[in-house]
Amino acid sequence: MKHIKLLLLFIIVTFSCNNKNDEIIIAGHVKDSTVTVAKLHLQDTMISDNLTEGNFKFIISSKYEGYMNLELSENIELFANEGDSLYLDVNDKGLIFLSGLGHEEFLYLLEKKFYAKQMGIDDPRTIDAETYSSDLEIFNAKIDSIRHVQTELMGQFIKDYSNMNKFFIEKEQKRIQYFWMKQKFSYPEIHKMLTHNEVKLPEDYYSFAENIDFNDSVLLPFDEYQSCLKGLLEWKTKDLSEKDLSLRLNAKYSLCKELTNSKKIVETICFQLLRHHIIFNGIEGIDSSFNDYLNLTYNVDYTNELNRQYKAWEHLKSGKKAPEFELADVTGKKVKLSDFLGKTVYIDCWSTKCGKCISEMPAMKQLVNEMKSNDKVVFITIASDSDIDKWKAKLHEFKINSINLCTGENYGKFNIDYNAKAMPRYILIDKHGKLVDIIAKKPSEISEKLKKISKI
Repeated sequence: MKHIKLLLLFIIVTFSCNNKNDEIIIAGHVKDSTVTVAKLHLQDTMISDNLTEGNFKFIISSKYEGYMNLELSENIELFANEGDSLYLDVNDKGLIFLSGLGHEEFLYLLEKKFYAKQMGIDDPRTIDAETYSSDLEIFNAKIDSIRHVQTELMGQFIKDYSNMNKFFIEKEQKRIQYFWMKQKFSYPEIHKMLTHNEVKLPEDYYSFAENIDFNDSVLLPFDEYQSCLKGLLEWKTKDLSEKDLSLRLNAKYSLCKELTNSKKIVETICFQLLRHHIIFNGIEGIDSSFNDYLNLTYNVDYTNELNRQYKAWEHLKSGKKAPEFELADVTGKKVKLSDFLGKTVYIDCWSTKCGKCISEMPAMKQLVNEMKSNDKVVFITIASDSDIDKWKAKLHEFKINSINLCTGENYGKFNIDYNAKAMPRYILIDKHGKLVDIIAKKPSEISEKLKKISKI
Protein backbone atom coordinates (compact mmCIF):
# COMPACT_ATOMS: atom_id res chain seq x y z
CA MET A 1 0.00 0.00 0.00
CA LYS A 2 2.99 2.31 -0.43
CA HIS A 3 1.37 4.04 -3.38
CA ILE A 4 -1.63 5.02 -1.24
CA LYS A 5 0.63 6.70 1.32
CA LEU A 6 2.16 8.78 -1.43
CA LEU A 7 -1.28 9.83 -2.56
CA LEU A 8 -2.13 11.00 0.93
CA LEU A 9 0.65 13.55 0.67
CA PHE A 10 -1.38 15.20 -2.09
CA ILE A 11 -4.06 16.31 0.38
CA ILE A 12 -2.48 19.65 1.05
CA VAL A 13 -5.34 22.04 1.66
CA THR A 14 -8.49 21.96 3.72
CA PHE A 15 -11.55 22.78 1.69
CA SER A 16 -14.76 23.65 3.42
CA CYS A 17 -17.80 25.74 2.77
CA ASN A 18 -21.18 26.37 4.26
CA ASN A 19 -22.97 23.89 2.07
CA LYS A 20 -26.32 22.55 3.11
CA ASN A 21 -26.42 18.97 4.36
CA ASP A 22 -28.20 17.75 1.22
CA GLU A 23 -25.84 19.54 -1.20
CA ILE A 24 -22.77 18.23 -2.98
CA ILE A 25 -20.04 20.67 -3.99
CA ILE A 26 -17.38 19.76 -6.56
CA ALA A 27 -14.93 22.59 -7.12
CA GLY A 28 -11.33 23.12 -8.13
CA HIS A 29 -8.65 24.76 -10.18
CA VAL A 30 -7.06 23.69 -13.48
CA LYS A 31 -3.66 25.03 -14.53
CA ASP A 32 -4.05 23.81 -18.14
CA SER A 33 -5.05 26.98 -20.03
CA THR A 34 -6.51 24.96 -22.93
CA VAL A 35 -9.32 23.75 -20.66
CA THR A 36 -12.06 26.37 -20.74
CA VAL A 37 -15.11 24.35 -19.69
CA ALA A 38 -15.59 21.80 -16.92
CA LYS A 39 -18.33 19.21 -17.42
CA LEU A 40 -19.80 17.04 -14.69
CA HIS A 41 -21.59 13.90 -15.90
CA LEU A 42 -24.10 12.43 -13.46
CA GLN A 43 -26.26 9.35 -14.00
CA ASP A 44 -28.78 10.98 -16.34
CA THR A 45 -27.59 14.55 -16.79
CA MET A 46 -24.58 16.67 -17.62
CA ILE A 47 -23.89 20.11 -16.16
CA SER A 48 -21.11 22.46 -17.25
CA ASP A 49 -19.25 25.45 -15.88
CA ASN A 50 -17.10 27.92 -17.82
CA LEU A 51 -13.75 28.27 -16.12
CA THR A 52 -12.85 31.66 -14.66
CA GLU A 53 -9.08 31.98 -14.28
CA GLY A 54 -8.96 28.20 -14.18
CA ASN A 55 -11.57 27.82 -11.44
CA PHE A 56 -14.76 25.77 -11.60
CA LYS A 57 -17.55 24.96 -9.17
CA PHE A 58 -20.60 22.70 -9.21
CA ILE A 59 -23.37 22.64 -6.61
CA ILE A 60 -25.75 19.67 -6.75
CA SER A 61 -28.75 20.61 -4.64
CA SER A 62 -30.99 17.62 -5.40
CA LYS A 63 -30.46 14.43 -3.44
CA TYR A 64 -27.72 12.38 -5.08
CA GLU A 65 -25.53 9.47 -4.09
CA GLY A 66 -23.44 7.81 -6.73
CA TYR A 67 -20.79 7.99 -9.39
CA MET A 68 -19.96 10.97 -11.56
CA ASN A 69 -17.35 11.88 -14.14
CA LEU A 70 -15.59 15.22 -14.14
CA GLU A 71 -14.49 16.09 -17.66
CA LEU A 72 -11.48 18.41 -17.82
CA SER A 73 -8.45 17.62 -20.01
CA GLU A 74 -9.33 14.00 -19.20
CA ASN A 75 -12.16 12.21 -17.41
CA ILE A 76 -11.87 11.94 -13.63
CA GLU A 77 -14.09 9.35 -11.97
CA LEU A 78 -15.64 10.49 -8.69
CA PHE A 79 -18.17 9.30 -6.14
CA ALA A 80 -20.10 11.65 -3.89
CA ASN A 81 -23.16 11.83 -1.69
CA GLU A 82 -25.06 14.46 0.25
CA GLY A 83 -22.83 16.75 2.28
CA ASP A 84 -19.61 16.02 0.39
CA SER A 85 -17.39 18.96 -0.58
CA LEU A 86 -14.52 17.99 -2.88
CA TYR A 87 -11.80 20.31 -4.12
CA LEU A 88 -9.48 19.25 -6.95
CA ASP A 89 -6.33 21.14 -7.87
CA VAL A 90 -5.09 19.82 -11.24
CA ASN A 91 -1.59 20.98 -12.09
CA ASP A 92 -0.05 21.34 -15.56
CA LYS A 93 1.24 17.73 -15.42
CA GLY A 94 -2.21 16.31 -14.76
CA LEU A 95 -1.49 15.50 -11.09
CA ILE A 96 -4.53 15.90 -8.87
CA PHE A 97 -4.30 17.37 -5.39
CA LEU A 98 -7.47 16.63 -3.47
CA SER A 99 -9.09 17.68 -0.24
CA GLY A 100 -12.48 17.94 1.39
CA LEU A 101 -15.23 15.76 2.74
CA GLY A 102 -15.72 12.51 0.86
CA HIS A 103 -12.21 12.28 -0.61
CA GLU A 104 -11.65 8.67 0.51
CA GLU A 105 -13.74 7.22 -2.33
CA PHE A 106 -11.78 9.22 -4.89
CA LEU A 107 -8.48 7.97 -3.46
CA TYR A 108 -9.70 4.40 -3.82
CA LEU A 109 -10.80 4.97 -7.45
CA LEU A 110 -7.43 6.54 -8.23
CA GLU A 111 -5.53 3.68 -6.61
CA LYS A 112 -7.76 1.14 -8.38
CA LYS A 113 -6.95 2.81 -11.69
CA PHE A 114 -3.22 2.66 -10.90
CA TYR A 115 -3.38 -1.07 -10.14
CA ALA A 116 -5.43 -1.72 -13.29
CA LYS A 117 -2.76 -0.04 -15.40
CA GLN A 118 -0.04 -2.07 -13.67
CA MET A 119 -1.91 -5.29 -14.47
CA GLY A 120 -2.71 -4.21 -18.05
CA ILE A 121 -6.48 -4.24 -17.58
CA ASP A 122 -7.15 -0.50 -17.66
CA ASP A 123 -8.46 -0.38 -21.25
CA PRO A 124 -11.59 -2.50 -21.95
CA ARG A 125 -10.85 -2.33 -25.70
CA THR A 126 -7.64 -4.35 -25.37
CA ILE A 127 -7.35 -8.12 -25.21
CA ASP A 128 -4.65 -10.01 -23.32
CA ALA A 129 -3.90 -12.51 -26.10
CA GLU A 130 -1.65 -14.65 -23.91
CA THR A 131 -4.31 -15.08 -21.23
CA TYR A 132 -7.16 -15.77 -23.63
CA SER A 133 -5.07 -18.20 -25.69
CA SER A 134 -4.34 -20.26 -22.58
CA ASP A 135 -6.23 -23.37 -21.60
CA LEU A 136 -9.13 -22.99 -19.19
CA GLU A 137 -7.19 -23.83 -16.03
CA ILE A 138 -4.50 -21.20 -16.68
CA PHE A 139 -7.13 -18.63 -17.76
CA ASN A 140 -9.12 -19.15 -14.55
CA ALA A 141 -6.00 -18.82 -12.43
CA LYS A 142 -5.09 -15.52 -14.10
CA ILE A 143 -8.49 -13.85 -13.72
CA ASP A 144 -8.81 -15.21 -10.17
CA SER A 145 -5.47 -13.58 -9.30
CA ILE A 146 -6.69 -10.24 -10.67
CA ARG A 147 -9.85 -10.49 -8.61
CA HIS A 148 -7.75 -11.30 -5.55
CA VAL A 149 -5.61 -8.17 -6.00
CA GLN A 150 -8.70 -5.99 -6.46
CA THR A 151 -10.41 -7.53 -3.42
CA GLU A 152 -7.31 -7.03 -1.25
CA LEU A 153 -7.10 -3.38 -2.31
CA MET A 154 -10.71 -2.78 -1.34
CA GLY A 155 -10.19 -4.60 1.97
CA GLN A 156 -7.20 -2.42 2.81
CA PHE A 157 -9.18 0.76 2.12
CA ILE A 158 -12.07 -0.43 4.27
CA LYS A 159 -9.56 -1.05 7.08
CA ASP A 160 -7.76 2.30 6.67
CA TYR A 161 -10.86 4.45 6.11
CA SER A 162 -13.65 3.36 8.43
CA ASN A 163 -15.87 6.24 7.28
CA MET A 164 -15.91 5.20 3.62
CA ASN A 165 -19.39 5.32 2.14
CA LYS A 166 -21.09 1.92 2.64
CA PHE A 167 -23.10 2.22 -0.58
CA PHE A 168 -19.87 2.92 -2.48
CA ILE A 169 -18.19 -0.13 -0.92
CA GLU A 170 -21.11 -2.34 -1.94
CA LYS A 171 -21.02 -1.12 -5.55
CA GLU A 172 -17.25 -1.42 -5.85
CA GLN A 173 -17.31 -4.97 -4.54
CA LYS A 174 -19.92 -5.76 -7.19
CA ARG A 175 -17.77 -4.13 -9.88
CA ILE A 176 -14.90 -6.45 -8.93
CA GLN A 177 -17.20 -9.43 -9.39
CA TYR A 178 -18.63 -8.14 -12.67
CA PHE A 179 -15.16 -7.55 -14.06
CA TRP A 180 -14.33 -11.19 -13.27
CA MET A 181 -17.61 -12.37 -14.82
CA LYS A 182 -16.97 -10.33 -17.96
CA GLN A 183 -13.74 -12.24 -18.55
CA LYS A 184 -15.56 -15.55 -18.04
CA PHE A 185 -18.21 -14.60 -20.59
CA SER A 186 -15.60 -13.45 -23.12
CA TYR A 187 -13.20 -16.37 -22.85
CA PRO A 188 -14.85 -19.05 -25.09
CA GLU A 189 -15.29 -16.79 -28.13
CA ILE A 190 -11.98 -14.93 -27.86
CA HIS A 191 -10.09 -18.19 -27.25
CA LYS A 192 -11.61 -19.64 -30.43
CA MET A 193 -10.81 -16.47 -32.39
CA LEU A 194 -7.15 -16.54 -31.29
CA THR A 195 -6.47 -20.28 -31.46
CA HIS A 196 -9.08 -21.44 -34.02
CA ASN A 197 -9.98 -24.13 -31.49
CA GLU A 198 -13.20 -24.49 -29.55
CA VAL A 199 -12.61 -24.80 -25.83
CA LYS A 200 -14.44 -27.56 -23.95
CA LEU A 201 -16.30 -26.03 -21.03
CA PRO A 202 -17.50 -27.88 -17.92
CA GLU A 203 -21.28 -28.16 -17.58
CA ASP A 204 -21.38 -25.68 -14.70
CA TYR A 205 -19.12 -23.10 -16.39
CA TYR A 206 -21.82 -20.42 -16.60
CA SER A 207 -23.20 -20.97 -13.10
CA PHE A 208 -21.74 -17.60 -12.09
CA ALA A 209 -24.26 -15.89 -14.39
CA GLU A 210 -27.09 -16.65 -11.97
CA ASN A 211 -25.60 -14.04 -9.58
CA ILE A 212 -26.05 -11.13 -12.00
CA ASP A 213 -28.46 -8.44 -10.83
CA PHE A 214 -30.28 -7.16 -13.92
CA ASN A 215 -31.69 -4.12 -12.10
CA ASP A 216 -28.59 -2.24 -10.91
CA SER A 217 -28.98 1.02 -12.81
CA VAL A 218 -26.26 2.65 -10.66
CA LEU A 219 -23.64 0.40 -12.32
CA LEU A 220 -25.09 0.78 -15.82
CA PRO A 221 -22.45 3.32 -16.98
CA PHE A 222 -19.65 0.78 -16.43
CA ASP A 223 -18.37 -1.52 -19.16
CA GLU A 224 -17.98 -4.53 -16.88
CA TYR A 225 -21.64 -4.42 -15.85
CA GLN A 226 -23.00 -3.83 -19.35
CA SER A 227 -20.85 -6.68 -20.68
CA CYS A 228 -22.29 -9.02 -18.05
CA LEU A 229 -25.88 -8.05 -18.89
CA LYS A 230 -25.28 -8.77 -22.57
CA GLY A 231 -23.35 -11.92 -21.70
CA LEU A 232 -26.30 -13.13 -19.62
CA LEU A 233 -28.68 -12.56 -22.55
CA GLU A 234 -26.34 -14.50 -24.85
CA TRP A 235 -26.16 -17.37 -22.36
CA LYS A 236 -29.91 -17.46 -21.76
CA THR A 237 -30.57 -17.71 -25.52
CA LYS A 238 -27.72 -20.13 -26.28
CA ASP A 239 -30.11 -22.95 -27.20
CA LEU A 240 -31.49 -20.95 -30.13
CA SER A 241 -29.88 -21.72 -33.47
CA GLU A 242 -27.05 -19.33 -34.28
CA LYS A 243 -27.95 -19.83 -37.93
CA ASP A 244 -30.95 -17.52 -37.51
CA LEU A 245 -29.36 -14.42 -36.01
CA SER A 246 -32.52 -12.29 -36.27
CA LEU A 247 -34.46 -14.87 -34.25
CA ARG A 248 -31.81 -14.73 -31.54
CA LEU A 249 -31.75 -10.93 -31.56
CA ASN A 250 -35.52 -10.81 -31.08
CA ALA A 251 -35.24 -13.34 -28.24
CA LYS A 252 -32.52 -11.33 -26.47
CA TYR A 253 -34.53 -8.14 -26.92
CA SER A 254 -37.65 -9.67 -25.34
CA LEU A 255 -35.64 -11.29 -22.55
CA CYS A 256 -33.97 -8.00 -21.64
CA LYS A 257 -37.38 -6.38 -21.17
CA GLU A 258 -38.51 -9.34 -19.09
CA LEU A 259 -35.50 -9.51 -16.75
CA THR A 260 -35.42 -5.90 -15.57
CA ASN A 261 -37.82 -3.32 -14.20
CA SER A 262 -35.36 -0.53 -15.00
CA LYS A 263 -36.41 1.48 -18.05
CA LYS A 264 -32.89 2.90 -18.23
CA ILE A 265 -31.37 -0.58 -18.52
CA VAL A 266 -33.87 -1.62 -21.21
CA GLU A 267 -33.21 1.58 -23.13
CA THR A 268 -29.41 1.25 -22.98
CA ILE A 269 -28.90 -2.49 -23.44
CA CYS A 270 -31.59 -2.95 -26.11
CA PHE A 271 -30.13 -0.02 -28.03
CA GLN A 272 -26.74 -1.71 -27.99
CA LEU A 273 -28.21 -5.06 -29.04
CA LEU A 274 -30.09 -3.54 -31.96
CA ARG A 275 -27.24 -1.31 -33.11
CA HIS A 276 -24.67 -4.13 -33.03
CA HIS A 277 -27.00 -6.49 -34.88
CA ILE A 278 -27.89 -3.95 -37.57
CA ILE A 279 -24.27 -2.96 -38.20
CA PHE A 280 -23.02 -6.52 -38.57
CA ASN A 281 -26.09 -8.56 -39.56
CA GLY A 282 -28.46 -6.23 -41.37
CA ILE A 283 -32.17 -5.61 -40.86
CA GLU A 284 -33.91 -8.72 -42.15
CA GLY A 285 -36.35 -10.15 -39.59
CA ILE A 286 -35.88 -7.56 -36.84
CA ASP A 287 -38.68 -5.08 -37.58
CA SER A 288 -40.82 -6.16 -34.61
CA SER A 289 -38.04 -5.44 -32.09
CA PHE A 290 -36.82 -2.37 -33.98
CA ASN A 291 -40.25 -0.70 -34.09
CA ASP A 292 -41.05 -1.68 -30.51
CA TYR A 293 -37.84 -0.02 -29.34
CA LEU A 294 -38.54 3.20 -31.25
CA ASN A 295 -41.91 3.38 -29.49
CA LEU A 296 -40.52 2.86 -25.99
CA THR A 297 -37.41 5.07 -26.00
CA TYR A 298 -37.35 8.82 -25.41
CA ASN A 299 -33.64 9.06 -26.17
CA VAL A 300 -33.38 11.09 -29.37
CA ASP A 301 -29.71 10.21 -29.90
CA TYR A 302 -30.50 6.49 -29.74
CA THR A 303 -33.45 6.87 -32.12
CA ASN A 304 -31.44 8.87 -34.66
CA GLU A 305 -28.53 6.44 -34.57
CA LEU A 306 -30.72 3.37 -35.06
CA ASN A 307 -32.63 5.01 -37.91
CA ARG A 308 -29.34 5.97 -39.56
CA GLN A 309 -27.96 2.44 -39.30
CA TYR A 310 -31.25 0.91 -40.49
CA LYS A 311 -31.41 3.20 -43.52
CA ALA A 312 -27.90 2.10 -44.57
CA TRP A 313 -29.29 -1.40 -45.22
CA GLU A 314 -32.54 -0.57 -47.02
CA HIS A 315 -30.93 -0.74 -50.48
CA LEU A 316 -29.62 -4.21 -49.58
CA LYS A 317 -32.93 -5.89 -48.81
CA SER A 318 -33.74 -9.17 -50.54
CA GLY A 319 -35.00 -8.56 -54.08
CA LYS A 320 -33.07 -5.30 -54.53
CA LYS A 321 -30.54 -5.00 -57.35
CA ALA A 322 -27.07 -5.90 -56.11
CA PRO A 323 -24.66 -2.93 -56.32
CA GLU A 324 -22.24 -3.18 -59.23
CA PHE A 325 -18.55 -3.55 -58.41
CA GLU A 326 -15.33 -3.76 -60.38
CA LEU A 327 -12.23 -5.24 -58.74
CA ALA A 328 -8.90 -6.71 -59.83
CA ASP A 329 -8.01 -10.40 -59.72
CA VAL A 330 -4.53 -11.83 -59.05
CA THR A 331 -3.39 -10.98 -62.60
CA GLY A 332 -4.66 -7.41 -62.38
CA LYS A 333 -7.60 -8.10 -64.69
CA LYS A 334 -10.75 -6.12 -63.83
CA VAL A 335 -13.81 -8.20 -63.00
CA LYS A 336 -17.38 -6.85 -62.73
CA LEU A 337 -20.41 -8.34 -61.00
CA SER A 338 -22.42 -7.76 -64.20
CA ASP A 339 -20.07 -10.17 -66.01
CA PHE A 340 -22.01 -12.98 -64.33
CA LEU A 341 -25.62 -12.08 -65.14
CA GLY A 342 -27.55 -15.27 -65.75
CA LYS A 343 -25.70 -17.14 -63.00
CA THR A 344 -26.09 -17.43 -59.24
CA VAL A 345 -23.22 -15.65 -57.47
CA TYR A 346 -21.89 -16.57 -54.03
CA ILE A 347 -19.41 -14.07 -52.56
CA ASP A 348 -17.04 -14.73 -49.67
CA CYS A 349 -15.93 -11.39 -48.17
CA TRP A 350 -12.78 -11.92 -46.12
CA SER A 351 -9.48 -10.50 -44.94
CA THR A 352 -6.06 -12.00 -44.30
CA LYS A 353 -6.29 -10.55 -40.76
CA CYS A 354 -9.60 -12.30 -39.98
CA GLY A 355 -9.29 -15.57 -38.05
CA LYS A 356 -12.93 -16.57 -38.58
CA CYS A 357 -12.56 -15.97 -42.33
CA ILE A 358 -9.50 -18.18 -42.57
CA SER A 359 -11.04 -20.95 -40.47
CA GLU A 360 -13.88 -21.21 -43.02
CA MET A 361 -11.58 -21.37 -46.07
CA PRO A 362 -11.30 -25.20 -46.11
CA ALA A 363 -15.12 -25.37 -46.26
CA MET A 364 -15.11 -22.82 -49.09
CA LYS A 365 -12.60 -24.94 -51.02
CA GLN A 366 -14.69 -28.06 -50.48
CA LEU A 367 -17.87 -26.25 -51.58
CA VAL A 368 -16.27 -25.01 -54.81
CA ASN A 369 -14.95 -28.48 -55.60
CA GLU A 370 -18.30 -30.08 -54.78
CA MET A 371 -20.14 -27.81 -57.22
CA LYS A 372 -17.51 -27.51 -59.95
CA SER A 373 -19.76 -29.32 -62.44
CA ASN A 374 -22.57 -26.79 -61.88
CA ASP A 375 -21.89 -24.01 -64.39
CA LYS A 376 -24.88 -22.01 -63.11
CA VAL A 377 -23.06 -20.99 -59.91
CA VAL A 378 -20.10 -18.62 -59.67
CA PHE A 379 -17.91 -18.46 -56.57
CA ILE A 380 -16.09 -15.20 -55.82
CA THR A 381 -13.80 -14.34 -52.91
CA ILE A 382 -13.25 -10.65 -52.21
CA ALA A 383 -10.46 -9.75 -49.79
CA SER A 384 -10.44 -6.38 -48.03
CA ASP A 385 -6.68 -5.94 -47.84
CA SER A 386 -4.12 -3.29 -48.69
CA ASP A 387 -1.23 -5.80 -48.61
CA ILE A 388 -1.54 -7.41 -52.06
CA ASP A 389 1.46 -9.70 -51.59
CA LYS A 390 0.04 -11.11 -48.36
CA TRP A 391 -3.31 -11.64 -50.09
CA LYS A 392 -1.69 -13.54 -52.96
CA ALA A 393 0.32 -15.65 -50.51
CA LYS A 394 -2.83 -16.67 -48.66
CA LEU A 395 -4.56 -17.56 -51.94
CA HIS A 396 -1.60 -19.74 -52.86
CA GLU A 397 -1.94 -21.45 -49.46
CA PHE A 398 -5.69 -22.04 -49.80
CA LYS A 399 -5.68 -23.00 -53.51
CA ILE A 400 -9.40 -22.31 -53.93
CA ASN A 401 -10.58 -22.66 -57.54
CA SER A 402 -12.78 -19.56 -57.44
CA ILE A 403 -12.65 -16.04 -58.86
CA ASN A 404 -10.42 -14.24 -56.36
CA LEU A 405 -10.57 -10.46 -56.11
CA CYS A 406 -9.14 -7.83 -53.78
CA THR A 407 -10.30 -4.33 -52.88
CA GLY A 408 -6.70 -3.12 -52.51
CA GLU A 409 -7.62 -1.38 -49.26
CA ASN A 410 -8.93 -2.34 -45.85
CA TYR A 411 -12.26 -0.56 -46.28
CA GLY A 412 -13.13 0.46 -49.82
CA LYS A 413 -16.08 1.27 -52.06
CA PHE A 414 -17.17 -2.36 -52.20
CA ASN A 415 -17.36 -2.51 -48.39
CA ILE A 416 -19.34 0.72 -48.27
CA ASP A 417 -21.79 -0.30 -51.01
CA TYR A 418 -22.39 -3.69 -49.40
CA ASN A 419 -22.14 -2.49 -45.79
CA ALA A 420 -19.40 -5.06 -45.25
CA LYS A 421 -17.96 -3.57 -42.07
CA ALA A 422 -16.88 -6.81 -40.45
CA MET A 423 -15.55 -10.08 -41.80
CA PRO A 424 -16.43 -12.69 -42.67
CA ARG A 425 -19.50 -11.80 -44.73
CA TYR A 426 -21.19 -14.01 -47.30
CA ILE A 427 -23.49 -12.67 -50.01
CA LEU A 428 -25.87 -14.56 -52.32
CA ILE A 429 -27.06 -12.99 -55.60
CA ASP A 430 -29.49 -14.60 -58.06
CA LYS A 431 -29.09 -14.93 -61.84
CA HIS A 432 -30.96 -11.64 -62.40
CA GLY A 433 -28.39 -9.72 -60.38
CA LYS A 434 -30.75 -9.29 -57.41
CA LEU A 435 -29.90 -9.90 -53.77
CA VAL A 436 -31.12 -13.12 -52.22
CA ASP A 437 -29.23 -12.84 -48.91
CA ILE A 438 -26.97 -9.94 -48.01
CA ILE A 439 -26.04 -11.96 -44.88
CA ALA A 440 -25.89 -15.45 -46.37
CA LYS A 441 -24.92 -18.68 -44.67
CA LYS A 442 -21.24 -19.57 -44.48
CA PRO A 443 -19.67 -22.08 -46.93
CA SER A 444 -20.03 -24.99 -44.53
CA GLU A 445 -23.83 -24.41 -44.39
CA ILE A 446 -24.86 -22.99 -47.81
CA SER A 447 -24.53 -26.04 -50.09
CA GLU A 448 -28.19 -27.14 -50.20
CA LYS A 449 -29.51 -23.63 -50.73
CA LEU A 450 -27.06 -23.05 -53.60
CA LYS A 451 -28.15 -26.24 -55.31
CA LYS A 452 -31.81 -25.26 -54.91
CA ILE A 453 -31.52 -21.65 -56.09
CA SER A 454 -29.32 -22.52 -59.08
CA LYS A 455 -32.14 -24.71 -60.47
CA ILE A 456 -34.69 -21.86 -60.39
